[in-house]
Amino acid sequence: SHAFSGIIYIESLILESNSLKNINLSLVTLEKLNLKDNDISYLEDNMFSKLINLKELRLDNNYLDIIQVDAFKNLDLLQKLFLNENEIKYFYDNVFNHLHNLELLDLSNNYLEQINKKLFENLVNLFDLRLKDNLIKYIEPYSFMQNEKLGVHDMKNYEFNLKYQKINNIDPYLFYGPANIGIIDLSGNLLTKISNRSFYGQTKLNKLDLSENQISVIELNAFESLTSLNSLILSGNKIERIENGVLRHLKKLSILSIDSNYILQIYNHQHRFSFFSGIETSLTLLNLKKNHIQKINKIDFIKLSNLLRLTLDQNQISLINNGSLDNLRKLELLSLKSNCLRNIKSYMFKRLKDLKRLDLSVNLIIEIQLDSFNYLQSLEHLNLSHNQIFFVTTKMFDNLIKLGVLDLSNNFIKNIIHDTRKYNGYIQ
Repeated sequence: SHAFSGIIYIESLILESNSLKNINLSLVTLEKLNLKDNDISYLEDNMFSKLINLKELRLDNNYLDIIQVDAFKNLDLLQKLFLNENEIKYFYDNVFNHLHNLELLDLSNNYLEQINKKLFENLVNLFDLRLKDNLIKYIEPYSFMQNEKLGVHDMKNYEFNLKYQKINNIDPYLFYGPANIGIIDLSGNLLTKISNRSFYGQTKLNKLDLSENQISVIELNAFESLTSLNSLILSGNKIERIENGVLRHLKKLSILSIDSNYILQIYNHQHRFSFFSGIETSLTLLNLKKNHIQKINKIDFIKLSNLLRLTLDQNQISLINNGSLDNLRKLELLSLKSNCLRNIKSYMFKRLKDLKRLDLSVNLIIEIQLDSFNYLQSLEHLNLSHNQIFFVTTKMFDNLIKLGVLDLSNNFIKNIIHDTRKYNGYIQ
């Protein structure tokens, strides 16, 4: 306790990368204490109580597993606390009660399994809470209700990172309180259902990542309050369909990824609704890769007038009905790679005058009607590789005045019937 006592005005003490197991200092002027990378496993009551002016405390990369309830007593001025990369499994509910001025709390890379609603309730000035890389199974509703300042310094980019934990349920009002979070990442958990009002109050949320879970049910009001959401990632789940109105609150949604699910059809013909209801005009990027879609119907994308990119790779699409893509007037990229298309009809891409990239590779294409690409005057890249094409005439590509890359590799082409047209790019 008398160590360094001869130094009257010390402000910063760095003891990083030593073998300290315990510490008891009486340096009243100290503002920064770095104990990173030591052998500390236990924080007893009043351990830092004499460091009344401390503003930053680093205890990361130790062996901490037990922190007594009054370990941080008298640290009323503390602003930054690093407890990451330890072996902490739980906290007493009142362990942070003395830290009214705390702005940053790093609890990442521990073994936390549960967050109780009292744990952070006195951290009213907290701007940055880090919980990534734990083993969290459950977070009690209203756990962040008093942390209204979370993300206030960087609203659009502040990320609430809970990916690759063990969370199997999100209760209603779980995230209620802080309203300045930009990104919530819950990917790689064990979620099976998204309940009503799970994200209630997150009116400024920009991106929500729910990928790589086991979600099969999304309740009608699951996304209520997410009026600023730009990107929704639902990839790698067990979704067969999205019920009518589930996305209706997402008025600004631009990016929707539902790849690697079990979707059979886009428009529900039995109940007469599309799961795009409410987001038709805002959507610009749609990823439906790796589902079980077998055909594209005229009504499927009829209202997606502002869509720029559509990815339908690795489905089982064998039929694109007449007019199915006609309303996608602004589309710039269309990928139908790895499907079951056999014939390319003249009507398929007739209205896609802004299309720049078209991928039809790895299908079963045998026949291409001569005028199939006639209207694609903006097309720059056309991929027809890995099909069963026997016959090609360069007349098929006559109107593709901006074509830079044409890939016909890995087909059964014996002859290319040639005209005199010169290409801007090359034929592979």
